[in-house]
Amino acid sequence: AAAEVLRQRGVRKMAIAGWSFGGAVIVHSAVRIPEVVTVVGFAPQARDTEAVAQFKNQSILLMHSETDENVPYISSQQILDETPASVRSRLYSMSGPNHILDGTAQELDPIVESWLDTELSLSARCPLPD
Repeated sequence: AAAEVLRQRGVRKMAIAGWSFGGAVIVHSAVRIPEVVTVVGFAPQARDTEAVAQFKNQSILLMHSETDENVPYISSQQILDETPASVRSRLYSMSGPNHILDGTAQELDPIVESWLDTELSLSARCPLPD
């Protein structure tokens, strides 16, 4: 439904972000919504993410703490292992934060912003005000 609203507003490139179980949601949504060009996962679990193998025109950025107490760090690596080699992908690793990535906004925000800027071509279309 959200994708349809964005389509009606003329959006032709979309990104989806998800946390934890949202890993499966972002992967399946990206395969079903043609406008999705990238997904960003925060501490994603790997269960039901096999559809990432169908990625062709999407990219994937994952952020995960090596000390995550709920979802093992290996989950993100498993998702990337299923991602086609031709797909732009990155796993950003951290050591220390918990599953909800407490206190990492200053570290993660610029990485995500840069990723989305590149994948959605934002600089060319929507320059930020001074």
